[in-house]
Amino acid sequence: MERIYTEGLKFRDEKGRECIFNGINLVNKGKPTLSGDRKYKFKWDEDTLREIKELGFNLIRLGVIWDAVEPEPGVYDEEYLGEIEKIVKYCEKYGIYFFIDIHQDLYGPKSGLGDGAPYWACLTGDEQFKKAAFIWAEGYFYGRAVQKSFDAFWRNEKVNGKGLQDYYCDMLRHVAERFSKSPAYFGFDLMNEPYPGTSGGKVFTTLIETAVKMAEQRAGRASRKFELSSCFDKGREKSGFFRLIGKTAARVASPAKLAALREILSRKELFHEAVLSCEDIIRDFDVNYYSPFINKGAAAIREVTDKGIILMENSYYSNLGIPYSAPPVEVNGKREAQLAFAPHGYDLLVDSPLYKYASNERADSIFEEHMRSQQRLQVPVVVGEWGGFTGGTEWIGHIDHLIEFFNRNNWSSVYWAYDKKILKSPVIESLSRPYPQRTNGDLISFAYSRDDKLFVMEFVQNEDNDEATVIFLHGRPKDIETDCRREIESYPFAKTGIVRLYGKKGRHKVKIRF
Repeated sequence: MERIYTEGLKFRDEKGRECIFNGINLVNKGKPTLSGDRKYKFKWDEDTLREIKELGFNLIRLGVIWDAVEPEPGVYDEEYLGEIEKIVKYCEKYGIYFFIDIHQDLYGPKSGLGDGAPYWACLTGDEQFKKAAFIWAEGYFYGRAVQKSFDAFWRNEKVNGKGLQDYYCDMLRHVAERFSKSPAYFGFDLMNEPYPGTSGGKVFTTLIETAVKMAEQRAGRASRKFELSSCFDKGREKSGFFRLIGKTAARVASPAKLAALREILSRKELFHEAVLSCEDIIRDFDVNYYSPFINKGAAAIREVTDKGIILMENSYYSNLGIPYSAPPVEVNGKREAQLAFAPHGYDLLVDSPLYKYASNERADSIFEEHMRSQQRLQVPVVVGEWGGFTGGTEWIGHIDHLIEFFNRNNWSSVYWAYDKKILKSPVIESLSRPYPQRTNGDLISFAYSRDDKLFVMEFVQNEDNDEATVIFLHGRPKDIETDCRREIESYPFAKTGIVRLYGKKGRHKVKIRF
């Protein structure tokens, strides 16, 4: 397998070919046990990886949990890492790249619904984790234990005389040293959806306050004082959350205000205006807390390997399109050469029965902001999480819209997440699609129309050579129009495969009908 590099806004392999990755997440968050610990049982086997390969996925975001790696301070669970290594070996066998994702949700498993930091690293300041009332993410909105745990992490508070971030960076170094030797190694994502801590609660209330005030203005009603953070005074958490819901509902009770609020949440420019109200809060976190941490973590990884790409994630709240402000990663005072942006983005209705009403405009607002971050950073993009899953098929059009957005910008992506239900769902017809895995030269554009069953691609081959442009075929092609010599290879036991194109220096256009 060729090593993957970055060059400006592109990924390239060792042969200089531009690369596009269509991937999927494999993240085992573990299951709670009666003892309060979590059990990490892996169900992914060789058949799983072969199936992923045959569906055209060529990249895996492979979840690794700090709690599982380091159950006690400074003690690493090599048996757990051995299970991860089994997946890595299957990746090598089937030619699938992987990058490590140090995953967390709600800081750690001690939160009840979360995963991530081991119990000994959850410094809550005597706050208690609370169960959610409605949705799993409530701990981010009002949970003091979750927020205090993150505060302690960003301050690098000590356990047994050693800072939390120092433990974390030692863990990154240990994991990188073990897996970076693999020829399938793509890179390292240092933390899933980093959360600001206490200031994250301010983001939550500010977003709601802003949306309500905007709705009142659009409805022609004079805006009165509307403040929600006091709902959580005097230690209120769940009761404060219910109070917040009540105050908000009462404030937008009129049909005119409700209509205005729906417009704000569905129109791209209005939705973006609302989320910009929290730009300063997230900028402070990105610049003063997250950036120093990712620099420190990247330096730890680079101590043991120069291989792989360092992947910058956005904070949890930038999933909504709040601008991402972290500067490019620096290692020992110099900009990291192999750097990419791995943003996340989800519609507000994700993973709910209402996902069929997901807004394309709202999603465009999120990913257009990520485009601006890409241009600022001047790095390639692999969207680290996106999509959703629910019953029915009404939401599939939203998935197709997002894929078309990524394709227009020559972005790579990894879908959240691998599941047998998804593989048996109609959404797989969208995810398993033709795309250029390798382009001998520079990719100009590519697109696939499911309605017309037509794939179109344009590229410029920069020199005469014998390297192939490789396109994944999700089915048997009826016709291929190209001025390049072609070779079709079918995958064993599948109707999918690839076509290799061999051309001369110059511009080429390819049309494939299915």
